[in-house]
Amino acid sequence: MVITSQTVTVKGGDIGPITVGGTRVNLSIPKSAFAAPVQFTVTEPAQALTALPGIPGYTMMAGVGIQVQKNGSTYPGKFLKPVTLTMRSPSIHPSAVVGVWNGATFAADRNATVGTGALRLNFDSNPDVAVFSPGQVTGPVSGATGSVTGMPDAGSAILAGALVLTGM
Repeated sequence: MVITSQTVTVKGGDIGPITVGGTRVNLSIPKSAFAAPVQFTVTEPAQALTALPGIPGYTMMAGVGIQVQKNGSTYPGKFLKPVTLTMRSPSIHPSAVVGVWNGATFAADRNATVGTGALRLNFDSNPDVAVFSPGQVTGPVSGATGSVTGMPDAGSAILAGALVLTGM
């Protein structure tokens, strides 16, 4: 489900804070991160995604999809400067792991900064991000997502297929 879709110019700017699956999300786009205006679309799923492969021994507890488009197509390649994603929730603990969808699974991103109640992740391409807490998966997962607008990239196509197969 699309939460917001906003145009960002070469001047950069902020998107948010917005609420995605109960988690407060903010994007900070630095000046000159893009040479031309781009469209940022932030998404969350309509239902839980427990069937997606994640990080063994961890439970997916929150997530957000971010799609950047230029002229209606997925932004090609890397951004000129990294964008910063901040997520805030009382359920985020220092032991949480941030996973980024790599086209087949969520892979741990050890460069993310995780603390009590918040995390920060810098990225330079379209990410689908999930937050994992230690423990077994015991129920629905809110907030994990894939981009659902525009031309899908390979990761979004696989994510969409997983959603269809799991009935979500």
